[in-house]
Amino acid sequence: MIIIYHHNNKLISVTKDGIEIPFESPNISKTLFILAEKFSSEWLIWCHIELKEYLNTTSFEKIFHHNKIMASFTVNKLKDYLPESIGYIEESVFLKVNRKVSYPTWLMSSDAGGIHASVLLKFINKIKVNQNFNYFLNSVAKNGYLKGLLCYSEPKLILDNEITISVQQASIFDLFKFVKQHYRTRWTFILFLNFYFLKKG
Repeated sequence: MIIIYHHNNKLISVTKDGIEIPFESPNISKTLFILAEKFSSEWLIWCHIELKEYLNTTSFEKIFHHNKIMASFTVNKLKDYLPESIGYIEESVFLKVNRKVSYPTWLMSSDAGGIHASVLLKFINKIKVNQNFNYFLNSVAKNGYLKGLLCYSEPKLILDNEITISVQQASIFDLFKFVKQHYRTRWTFILFLNFYFLKKG
């Protein structure tokens, strides 16, 4: 098992089976791909450095019980990285759910989560390395979800579900960029029209 700790889209440290190992780049998504190539049979776990002491490593065996699972958890109870505006084109991701239980969703968080290296490798030439780690994770999940990757919000990743850290939401530019990359072109126009008419109203 490999765990990467990060802060503000920069890699802080990497450990393998509890022992710190060197990394080549502070770019998190680039390092994940490098690690996936070197350790293709390992689970790649990420965790915000402020949540290090709350990472529930004893739950990993139950959560990641087969390789086709990608799971994460955001400690912010009110918002995800992608704003609710994406609900203008895909309502399913913002159904009212109980965040204290596990539920399927491709909305991923950089707070804490994991994916198997062999699965991540399938995206190495399909998804660009991104400086924004949240954007990268949501891109992997959105693409993988459509191809059979099982994606979940999993509160058991964190020991204390009451703890919170600040969450940087996607900008309007990043939201439109994400929609353009992951949906048909017409949805970009639909999103624009929704923004236009809501502001006008």
